[in-house]
Amino acid sequence: MKPKKRFEAWMVLELMGHRKVAGYVSEESIFGGTMARIDIPTKVGKHGMEFITQYYGISSIYCATPILESDAINLARTYRPRPFEKYDLHRESLVNLEDITECHNCGADLSVCYKCGAGAESF
Repeated sequence: MKPKKRFEAWMVLELMGHRKVAGYVSEESIFGGTMARIDIPTKVGKHGMEFITQYYGISSIYCATPILESDAINLARTYRPRPFEKYDLHRESLVNLEDITECHNCGADLSVCYKCGAGAESF
């Protein structure tokens, strides 16, 4: 019997929770099962690439699209995970939604943000 070939490819993973991540995907056996490991490029320079690594359970992935390395690097910037920020209920209560006049993603006029695709429903 042939040994099973380990899966590795540059991909976009679409995950439960409407998240997307792009990077170098491989499968790895940890925690008693197989998980998807994705190395997400964070910095590209003359000394090579730097990555952050995340693991996902196979059942949390609903789409995996193979792409070129250069596309994965560019998309990783777009899909970059944001650092955790503690939710401040007091600060949020001071925000009047009618006072928001610009897109929180790109700063464009909020009435219709064609620049980045964010709509009023994202607020």
